[in-house]
Amino acid sequence: MLKVGACDDRPPRMAWHLLWSLGLIIPIMALIVDLTVPNDLRVFGRDFANMWLGGTLALSGRSACVFDPACYQHAMATTLGVRAPHFFIYPPHTLFVGMPFALFGYYVALVLWTCGGLFTFVRCARSYLPRAIPPWLAPLTPAAGFAIWDGQFGLWWGAGWLACLASLERGHSRRAGTVAGLMTVKPHLGIFLAPMMIAKRKWLAMIVAATTAGFLIGLSVLVFGAERWVSFVLVTMKQQQAFLTPLPSDFYPRLMVSAFPHFRLAGAVCFALFATACLWSIRSVPIRQLAFPTATATMLILPYAFSYDMPVACLGFAVVIAEHWRELARWRIAIFALAFNTPQIAFVAPTLMPFILAAALAEQCRLAIAVNCRLAGRQAGDEMKAVAE
Repeated sequence: MLKVGACDDRPPRMAWHLLWSLGLIIPIMALIVDLTVPNDLRVFGRDFANMWLGGTLALSGRSACVFDPACYQHAMATTLGVRAPHFFIYPPHTLFVGMPFALFGYYVALVLWTCGGLFTFVRCARSYLPRAIPPWLAPLTPAAGFAIWDGQFGLWWGAGWLACLASLERGHSRRAGTVAGLMTVKPHLGIFLAPMMIAKRKWLAMIVAATTAGFLIGLSVLVFGAERWVSFVLVTMKQQQAFLTPLPSDFYPRLMVSAFPHFRLAGAVCFALFATACLWSIRSVPIRQLAFPTATATMLILPYAFSYDMPVACLGFAVVIAEHWRELARWRIAIFALAFNTPQIAFVAPTLMPFILAAALAEQCRLAIAVNCRLAGRQAGDEMKAVAE
């Protein structure tokens, strides 16, 4: 049973510190290996190499090379000395993100990218955090650690997600729509943004989001040419699909937390239906309460969801533990602790990830319903008291 007022109680200090310190073991080990073990199959910062090289080629007028796998791989080898296959898997308007960083040398740009992501995520997460989680702790989840190690979008995209939903909640539809439109540089992660805006009847935000995305796409056609979009759809996406369908024992499935790589279409559909049903059950709760459950559901529904895409989801699991420690059974807390560590558990037991995330999502939705009912009860009580007076 939920206890009114229990959400102010903090977890025991030792358990709390243990959760966060153990959560960064594998990301820190991965960073150390990349820093100390020379390997011409990778560069430190890994996937940021794509963002930097794409921007570099675009600035030099060679955007066609970005979406030509052979040309791009040759540029990667000659510019950064990386022999492993690399693909610029983002839509052409993402080049606008890489171009400012391409004004600097690779490692300076990587520092700016990482520090900027950390700062932006902290700023956008502040309003979601309970007292037990100071802002500086927000970007130190396991998922954020993997995003930093891999030079990925995770912190930047997570900041956009939190900023968009906070703006929707506060009635700043134009700001929310602009952020949502900018987030189309990695569009698949925003699968729930449009349904959420429709459910909450945020029509202005949808119009602004579509306008912003359309402007960016149109600008990319004007600057880089329509051929870049044709190449992206017909060449790059096929290369990406082939690259992301390896054997379960290979490296990339151990960074994937979604169902499809391990259970294929039938399993993925089952988990997607379960996630959709969970979100349907909380469709009437305030937008702010949807921020973390929808981030969890996104990982279950996407066919390819990586651990570095989970900074918002992982932070959400920590927020639940911090807010509801005293009122939850220990086995429920264990579910959230496991979910918090899914990016690391995926390395040793990747097939468990969808089940852990599904259990955590069900608990998030249960808590959202309970908290919403509790708030509604308090509001009704206050109204009755006011009438009586």
